[in-house]
Amino acid sequence: MRLNVKPSLRRRVALGIATLGILIVAAHSVALYLVTRDQEEELTAQILTEEMDHLIAAHARDPGAPPPRIRNLNGYLVATERARAELPPYLRELPLGDHELRVRDVTLRVAVRAVGATRFYIAYDATHHEDRMRQLLWLLLLGVVATAALAAGLGYWLSELLTQPVSDLAARVGALGPGRPDAPLADRYADEEVKRLAQAFDGYLRKVADLIEREQEFTANVSHELRTPLTAIQTSCELLAQDPRLDAAARGRLDMIRRAAARMSELTRALLFLARGEPAAEVEDVSVHACVAEVAELLRDALAQRGLALEIAVDPPAVLRVDRNALFLTLANLLKNAVEHTERGSIRVRYRDRRLEIEDSGRGIREEELPRIFQRFYRGAAGTGEGFGLGLAIVKRICDRYGWRLAVESRLGAGTRVSVSFADAGSSQNLHAAATEN
Repeated sequence: MRLNVKPSLRRRVALGIATLGILIVAAHSVALYLVTRDQEEELTAQILTEEMDHLIAAHARDPGAPPPRIRNLNGYLVATERARAELPPYLRELPLGDHELRVRDVTLRVAVRAVGATRFYIAYDATHHEDRMRQLLWLLLLGVVATAALAAGLGYWLSELLTQPVSDLAARVGALGPGRPDAPLADRYADEEVKRLAQAFDGYLRKVADLIEREQEFTANVSHELRTPLTAIQTSCELLAQDPRLDAAARGRLDMIRRAAARMSELTRALLFLARGEPAAEVEDVSVHACVAEVAELLRDALAQRGLALEIAVDPPAVLRVDRNALFLTLANLLKNAVEHTERGSIRVRYRDRRLEIEDSGRGIREEELPRIFQRFYRGAAGTGEGFGLGLAIVKRICDRYGWRLAVESRLGAGTRVSVSFADAGSSQNLHAAATEN
């Protein structure tokens, strides 16, 4: 399995510093090793040349003088076949020139020269040179390893110093919010690069603040401009309903106007709820049965037109301590959605164990469509229904805001069940029973 792990800026900086230090020390170590090896080669060659010149000169002065015999160097003279037979076997077949031999774990550097019919041999034991080079190589490798450890620690420490302003800026940006104004971020930093980044954030935050201010002004205007005439329409309907001169047909049309105004008020409330960033702070004890009945009254005509039966299986004493508007909007959108997608049969609303269920006998939802039904403006592959695809998106937004758990179960052609679990909402199933026992 491939893991897509992105290293942090601090780790990248530390890795860069450590890598640079290791590369510099490694390059220096390689250069030092090569220079030292060349010097050792030159020293060995110089020793062979000087000893050979000394041997030839000594033989020219005194042909009977013995060749040198010391611990690391041996000289040989071969003027006859007998002398050749007395040579060590590894020297007998060597041609003229300089040679390197390996004899019983000993490295020999051999020079062979000829003056007339006489051959001169100098065999120099260069093992100690190899030992020194081997020790130097291990020391250099140990130095590279030690440098790697030191560079890693130093790089990690330096990277913290280098990235600390960026981390601080990230923490300050994360703590900002519309309700928590702060001084300009750029004034807090001296580093030019971090200061430029902070200035970019300051500019962006100013744009966001302006956008939020315009949005708040717009929602306030919408609240006033829409709610005021809708309230006037509803009030006028209530006053007209008291006129005894109205016949049954006029009262029916008046009731339709009143319900339409109520539906527009509910839609306005839903749109404003989504537009504002803060949830309502008012939490109260809400009768689940009364809230369901209120929503059902708004959908009475739609239920009658489709010939649908609505079953409310909610115990009247059931109470939830929630934001009433949020619960009303959730029920209204779920029930409206159930009515729109049910052509015949029934719709059942059930509440138990702080779990509200709306189940219909409608056409159901395809399995591949389930992950998308809470997207805004999504109306399904068939595009059925009278709405704009906002109802379930509003429900999802409300549930996410208040921590309610939303779930959907559906089978194509067999209906749909939507459930909302109020796990964190206060609930009482027996308030009425407790009050009547006394």
